[in-house]
Amino acid sequence: MTRPSAADRDDPHRRFAAWLLAGTDDDPPRDLAVHASVCRECQREIAAFDMLTAIDTVRAGMPPPRELAARRRRGATERVAVAVSGAAAVVAIGVGGWRLAEAGGLGTASEPPTQAVLGHTGHPETTAAASPSAGTGATTEGSADSPSPSPSP
Repeated sequence: MTRPSAADRDDPHRRFAAWLLAGTDDDPPRDLAVHASVCRECQREIAAFDMLTAIDTVRAGMPPPRELAARRRRGATERVAVAVSGAAAVVAIGVGGWRLAEAGGLGTASEPPTQAVLGHTGHPETTAAASPSAGTGATTEGSADSPSPSPSP
């Protein structure tokens, strides 16, 4: 604790405020009592302190809850819920991928991809001609009876 300077010890306002806030039942020193009786600032402090002591805390009851505190708690709860659901999603994806790999559901890395289509070396496979449906007499695409499309200009 620091020692008050000489100016603080001689300042009657600070000395009176310290005596008032100490809450002692003793009277203040005579020089402070004389000062406080003529000083407007000290009289305001006395009036404010008297008003505080006049409050009946039992009759006053509890103040209504502050909306801001409820919002902060709600915001914190939402952040925790988002964090927990994100962690659960990461765990679910990890466990699902691990189980899929153990079941052999993932492709093996030993087969290289074919470049037939990308290298223009592949040829389209021929499709079998469809036979007319039984009893309807309709033909399907690829049969000889279907009209061929005309070339675009």
